[in-house]
Amino acid sequence: MNAKAIACPKCGVPPLVEKKFCQECGAETKSNQMVCVKCGVKLINKGSGSLGALNINLDTSKGMPIPLLVGWIVNVLAYIIFFSVNSIFVAILMMILVAGCIYVANEHVKLGTGPALNQPRLSAKNLRLVSILDVILLVLLLIIWRWLLNIAS
Repeated sequence: MNAKAIACPKCGVPPLVEKKFCQECGAETKSNQMVCVKCGVKLINKGSGSLGALNINLDTSKGMPIPLLVGWIVNVLAYIIFFSVNSIFVAILMMILVAGCIYVANEHVKLGTGPALNQPRLSAKNLRLVSILDVILLVLLLIIWRWLLNIAS
C-alpha cells in the first residue's frame, strides 16, 4: 500500500486504523469500515449514538420503530405475567406478545442492529431464539394447564 494512499484498495479504509471485529462473523475490521469484507454484513459503529458507551439501540432511523431492548423487556414481562395470572385469556395474550418479539428480533437481524446495552447475550439472534423457545414452552404449558383443569373437573 502506498504511504500517501487515503484508503486501502482492498478494504476501503484509511491505513493504520485501530482494529475491531465483525459482530456477525468475528473477522477483524477497521474502526471506520462500513461493511465486513468477509461476510458482507453492515458493521455497527460502537462509538456512535447519543448515549455514548451505553448504547441501548434506540435508533429508529433504520426503519424499525421498536428498539431491541423493548423486545427483551416484553419477552421477560410476558413470561412473568403468564405464570402470575391464572387466566387462559391472559396466557394467550402473553403468547401473542412473545410471538411479536420474534418479529421484532427478525427485523433487527435484517437491519444488523447491535446487541441491546452492548451485551452480546442481548443480541437480536438470541432474542429470536429465546422468543421461539418461549412460545413453544408457553403453548406446552397451556396445553398441560388445560389438561389438568379437565382432570380436576
